[in-house]
Amino acid sequence: MTSATKQLQGLCDTFYRVDANDRIVEVGGAWDRFALENDGDDAVANAVVGTSIWSNVIGDATRMYLEAVLTRARLEKKPIKIDYFCNSPKLQRKTRMELSSLPDGSVLSRHSILKIQPLYSGSPAITDAKKLVKSCTICKRVRVGKTWVYSEEILNHQELNLFFGLCDDCKASNEARIARRAAQRARQ
Repeated sequence: MTSATKQLQGLCDTFYRVDANDRIVEVGGAWDRFALENDGDDAVANAVVGTSIWSNVIGDATRMYLEAVLTRARLEKKPIKIDYFCNSPKLQRKTRMELSSLPDGSVLSRHSILKIQPLYSGSPAITDAKKLVKSCTICKRVRVGKTWVYSEEILNHQELNLFFGLCDDCKASNEARIARRAAQRARQ
């Protein structure tokens, strides 16, 4: 890893805290810098603090997943670490989210970039570069028709219109984990 990459990783670490009602009460680290460098003028601290986290989440699958991990953090009351991808049009960023439940019912969510690499500029094997492609934010597989497959070639094609959500397996795994935790808590 180059020193420039290490520096970029350190500068891109961010955090936010949501209260018991899922309102964003605090953001920090390199939040504003990260937002502005990723065309998120409407996501800077002054724009999001005091708003519901749900008004800042795009996509039903992402919302469902985030709701589940916030619930899990509150139920388990111990730190949770989840790796995911937070790509930009030019960079692939493997990121770690660490959630901690606080005594007042709020949840602190820290995001640290683990690895950054440029996205591949294109491939002649991909004929329809304008196709909308869904990628699982957890396992990084992409949906091809009705099947989820791992394809670095597809993910690294810069001109694809990627959107993120959860594949069927990650969604089912997460729902099962939440159900088990809820059942365990009910027995206590």
